[in-house]
Amino acid sequence: FGAAIHRVIRLDLNAKAFEQDSNELAVDYSKRMQKLIELLSKESSVLRIAYTTDGESKLQVKQRLINVKNYLNSIWGDCDCHHELIIEEEVLWGTSVTQGSASTGRAK
Repeated sequence: FGAAIHRVIRLDLNAKAFEQDSNELAVDYSKRMQKLIELLSKESSVLRIAYTTDGESKLQVKQRLINVKNYLNSIWGDCDCHHELIIEEEVLWGTSVTQGSASTGRAK
């Protein structure tokens, strides 16, 4: 039996974190990610990205999450961190989802 205790840091994102009509992080948010990595590097943590939708397609949400994770991993690779970066994701579907079901709820 093994157990590990990690602190959980939640990063709440939505469409405002990205350039308009794009899947790329806005410059403001890119700078904030640097500070987030500094915080995560201090001790073993789980980063939980919670993305709240507002009409985006499932494909766009997926691509945005991939871009955020890739960006964070690239910054992480440049820091002198002595533990693994663990990233979880949670999607909170708004009331209007394009190219998918219109139900509300959570998807992982």
